[in-house]
Amino acid sequence: MLSSFGVGEANAAADSNKLWQLVHDECVPHQQAGQTPPDPCAQVNIAGGVDHGDAVLKSKDDAREFLLIPTAKITGIEAPALLAPGTPNYFASAWTARSFVENYRKETIPRNAMSLEINPATHRSQNQLHIHIDCVTDQVYKALANHKGEIGKSWAPFPKPLAGHNFDAMVVSGDGLGVDPFKLVWDSIPASVDKQKVMADSTLAVVGKTDSSGNPDGFILLKGQGFVGEDIQNHDQCPA
Repeated sequence: MLSSFGVGEANAAADSNKLWQLVHDECVPHQQAGQTPPDPCAQVNIAGGVDHGDAVLKSKDDAREFLLIPTAKITGIEAPALLAPGTPNYFASAWTARSFVENYRKETIPRNAMSLEINPATHRSQNQLHIHIDCVTDQVYKALANHKGEIGKSWAPFPKPLAGHNFDAMVVSGDGLGVDPFKLVWDSIPASVDKQKVMADSTLAVVGKTDSSGNPDGFILLKGQGFVGEDIQNHDQCPA
């Protein structure tokens, strides 16, 4: 039986370090002691050391989403450590961990219905980096499918709002996520502005992409400013 932890914005004032405490004080020690699964997490990967590992934790009792959380202390999207050489590609690990959502739902989820998302520092409940893993909403699914031919290989405004928000979008190739989305966002910020401040106010999402035959065809990356990007996800059901 999987344990879970709610990370909704309503819990922000309660304990903003709860995720870190669960991973650092419970999941990692249980993994090191040989417990399977390392309660309350579904998985802990520290083969390369705790400073380069990650944990997978089910989110809320009434939701289907899972979270990918570093086992190193990293506050969130604004953390300089995410840009340092040798830092793991946490989005790539989160994409692999989408299998936990499929297993929980007892269904195979189409690649272009699955998403990864992280909220900005100004709109999050926890001071430990966590990537939300779950399906996109039906509206987002249809909009991306209808306009995917208009998305290029560099950041540009997406032609219509997604979940009521304006995003920039770009595509990257590959079946696996071989590039680090955090670094792509950082590199897109002009040097003439406070890049750290812009990064802290950024929301970032990754959605699987398929070709006209339904075969893997890279990823769509979405970035926005000053809002909860998790709105593009549906924690109750996947697109029909």
